[in-house]
Parts: sequence; structure tokens; C-alpha cells
Amino acid sequence: MRFSALFVAASFSAAASAAVYNSTFTNLTAAVNTGDFITFSLQPTTAACTAFCTSVTNCTFANSYLDVNGKNGTTMLTCSLYTKCHNAVDATNTGGQIQPNGKPDTIASSDGFCRVS
Repeated sequence: MRFSALFVAASFSAAASAAVYNSTFTNLTAAVNTGDFITFSLQPTTAACTAFCTSVTNCTFANSYLDVNGKNGTTMLTCSLYTKCHNAVDATNTGGQIQPNGKPDTIASSDGFCRVS
């Protein structure tokens, strides 16, 4: 599923210009799982996730999602960054890893954003 919505993210650095992101998928129950992974962080919103991508060298794609793994109901999004753009076909990580509480994690509300400028 492809969406034409564009997102503008301000960089964490005031000196950097704003970047534009194209939504490539939304609300999936799987996260991107590819070899061009850079890093991840926890972010409060998808806008903060794309801003994080803007601040990281060679980042062109941000995948924000809820990694439901016993984080005591936190609303923080996992924000994974990649060097290449991706679509829903690349979202193959559905969770399933057993957590310290004995329950498997799951992925929810997964959104993908490709940097276009």
C-alpha cells in the first residue's frame, strides 16, 4: 500500500535544513527487516523519528512502530533507520521473540517514511 502524503521533519540540529519524507506504508503489524539497517532509538512520535533520520548520516528511511514487549504500556515508538527506502514487502519482522516476562513481543502501528529531499 503506497500513500502520497509527504512529511516534513526538522533536524535535531538548528543548522540543518528541513527534510521531506514520503510515506511508503502505514499501520502494519510488521517492521522492516533488511541488511541496510543503521541504528534505532525510541521516539515519542513519527515526526520525531523522521527528524532523527535527518540527523543521521546516510539515513534515507525511517520505520517507526510499537514493539509491544512488556515495556509497561509505554507509547514510545521504536524508530529504526536504514540507508535505502523500503515498502511493505520488506516489513517481515512480526516479532515473536520471547521477552524476560515470558511473553513474545509483537509489532503494531508500523509506518515507513522514505526521504525524498
